Amino acid sequence: MSKNTSIKKDITLMTLLANESTSDARKLLKKYGKPDPKSYSELEVKLAELYFEAPDKVQLEKELAELHPHKNWITKLLPPKVEIKEEIKTTNIKSTEDKSSVDGENPNYPYRCRCRCCSQTPYNMMNNFDGDNSNTTNNSNNTKDYIGLIGVISVIGLTFYFLSKNTK
Repeated sequence: MSKNTSIKKDITLMTLLANESTSDARKLLKKYGKPDPKSYSELEVKLAELYFEAPDKVQLEKELAELHPHKNWITKLLPPKVEIKEEIKTTNIKSTEDKSSVDGENPNYPYRCRCRCCSQTPYNMMNNFDGDNSNTTNNSNNTKDYIGLIGVISVIGLTFYFLSKNTK
């Protein structure tokens, strides 16, 4: 069959239920208080409307799955679901620690890290994230601040200079 000569018809779940499980689909509509349809296409539309109006879509989906004409074939071919139940054993562990071991104040903590970063106090870790304990002067930081400030002022000055040149 050629691609150009064949026109595919859209077949939805509601189309399948309306055409293959007509009597069960009509019973489902009656159950939800919907009027009886006069044709297959009307049954399809009413099933779709019922689905979109349903307050409990999960329950309606279960009912629609029961109406599916191929449900026995599908369930026969699908492998059964195996649920693995794991027991979670809990043990009562008394906490003897009152403080975190990050700051090095609890030497009894068995998993305490011995690296340079963790052996510092939290205050030093915040200031020197790289773990460098040496006292560095803030001259390099101050120079960077001044260079940035000078750059901003020079950009503003050049902007005013070019604006005053263009207005003359």
